Amino acid sequence: MRIGIVRPAKGYARSMDVYAEGLVAGLRAVRPQWHIEEYAPTLPRGGSLASGVGKYVERFCRFPLAVSRTSADLYHIIDHSDAHITRWFRRTRRPVVVTCHDLVNFVDPENLRRESRIPALSGLSWRFSVRSMRRAAHVIAVSQSTASDTARFLDIPPAMVSVISSGVSPAFRQLSVAEVQGFRESRGVPTDTVCILNVGVVHKRKNIPAVLCVVKGLRDRGVRVRLWKAGSDFDHEQRVYIRDNGLNECVDFAGTPDIHELVRLYNAADVLLSPSLYEGFGLTVVEAMACGTPVIASNTSSLPEITGDAAILTDPHDTESMVEAVCLLRGNAEYRQRLIGRGITQAKLFSWTETAERTAAVYERVIEERRCRRN
Repeated sequence: MRIGIVRPAKGYARSMDVYAEGLVAGLRAVRPQWHIEEYAPTLPRGGSLASGVGKYVERFCRFPLAVSRTSADLYHIIDHSDAHITRWFRRTRRPVVVTCHDLVNFVDPENLRRESRIPALSGLSWRFSVRSMRRAAHVIAVSQSTASDTARFLDIPPAMVSVISSGVSPAFRQLSVAEVQGFRESRGVPTDTVCILNVGVVHKRKNIPAVLCVVKGLRDRGVRVRLWKAGSDFDHEQRVYIRDNGLNECVDFAGTPDIHELVRLYNAADVLLSPSLYEGFGLTVVEAMACGTPVIASNTSSLPEITGDAAILTDPHDTESMVEAVCLLRGNAEYRQRLIGRGITQAKLFSWTETAERTAAVYERVIEERRCRRN
């Protein structure tokens, strides 16, 4: 069987790179007899108007045309934002599966206006793309929360959607005490300092102001605290908050770490704080749990589903509860170890081998259904 994996440009988004690479490796392991071919656009670099127009031409014209001229038994579009490519397969009638990771722009319509240079155009193109999922032979949702959103916002029948969670790389694991201590020392963190880690972008839905408020709340209680922010750097308003509240000594931007550095950050942190207002899956909480890092997360969207009983869940607007949760983990070693154990167990549920096996079963079912209709 020939499977075409249609992915975004590499480096477009860490979560999409992780999903593509984990899924492809998993498929090659569970179906070694299959031929897996990957297709990705080549986007112009730079922030000029010409490069912006070039990106739209590449994403919506040249790349879909090129993919539609290839030959595979089934195509899997791994990012819902590229679901418009399903339209290019109408004439060939080859089946297409699409993975939906989240529908945040329906939940928070202001998201695109804040993040795009031309919000109206970005909004139209995004809605055009995600609504094209209705043309897919099947949709994979990475959580039950996201599956519910496909029915709510896109009116996609539940029978057309399978919930298949993303996996976590085996690279995310517990390190030795000596490695952790050495890493903290290399970053100048005293043993009595509580290290809070936050990983990801600084979009509004990530609720970074709440993270900073928690840091301030702990500092005001006399707790020695350090925040490591990995991924995107703070925006202007967040830097102003840090400056005005005297948090400069409490906050470190850790850059965009590679996987090995990220594993060290997770292990060296005392807690991962993820107070997101909305998550389609919540990759960072699973990675943290796999590394034995206690997690404090929001009680919203997919996060309760993904964490189970292995995290402390709070209202994303209740920063005082988050401060209390950090203090609980700091002061109750028995509870902390119990939560770590639950997290490690929970993280084992998210295997790329399992994800690939269930995804392959979807491919086989779609192809068999297509064969039966032809006969």
